[in-house]
Amino acid sequence: MTTGEMQNLTQWPRTLEEAEGRILYALNSYQIIETSLKAYLCRLPENTSDPSSTYTKEKVNKLALDQLIKKFKRVNTNGSLHEALEAIREERNEIAHQALVAQKPGIAEILGIDIMDIERLRQIDRRASKAMTDMVCEFIRTQPKNEPL
Repeated sequence: MTTGEMQNLTQWPRTLEEAEGRILYALNSYQIIETSLKAYLCRLPENTSDPSSTYTKEKVNKLALDQLIKKFKRVNTNGSLHEALEAIREERNEIAHQALVAQKPGIAEILGIDIMDIERLRQIDRRASKAMTDMVCEFIRTQPKNEPL
C-alpha cells in the first residue's frame, strides 16, 4: 500500500463501501446497546441490603459489554433478550477489533488479518440491529411510570 493510498483512507468526504457501512452500522447498534444497558442498570432502585449491587453512573461506565450483559441478566427476566445479547457479544468484539482494518486489503495483508466476507458482515449487522431494537424496547417497556424517558 502506498502512502497516497493510506492518505485516501483517512480523507473525508469519501464514499463508503458497503462493508464499511455495515461495520459502522453494527458498531452504532452495539454502542446503543451498551448505553441502554448502562442506563437500565443505573435506574434500578438502590439496594440497601447489598450496596455492591447498586449501580452508579461511575460504576457502570467502567464496565465492558460482557460485564454489563452479565449484570443485566441478573436483574432482568427477558430470556429471549438475554439470548440475543449473548449471541452478539462475540461478534461485537470481532467487529470492534478488526473489521474496519480488515476491509482494506493492503492493511489486512500487512497485519495478517483475513478480510471479512460481505455476507457475514450483513448477518452481523442484522443481528446487531435486532438486538439493539430489542434492548431499547425492553428499556422503554420497563421504564418506571413516574420517570420520563
